Amino acid sequence: MYTKTRSIFCFREGKQDVEWTPAIKRAMHEVQEKSEPSKRELHNQAKALNIQGRSKMNKDELVKAIRDAQS
Repeated sequence: MYTKTRSIFCFREGKQDVEWTPAIKRAMHEVQEKSEPSKRELHNQAKALNIQGRSKMNKDELVKAIRDAQS
């Protein structure tokens, strides 16, 4: 069975290859999800800011429109 490995940097040991187990993949996915809002969350924020054309915007466009509206 093929297992994916990724290189990570550990402060004490330096660069190491680690096997990405399903548990590690889930944990990394959860961290990524928490670090950036979903398109739905961005859409709701744009709605609260009354941004026109929000339903046709992609995620990057929503982020830009929200930043512009808040500045």
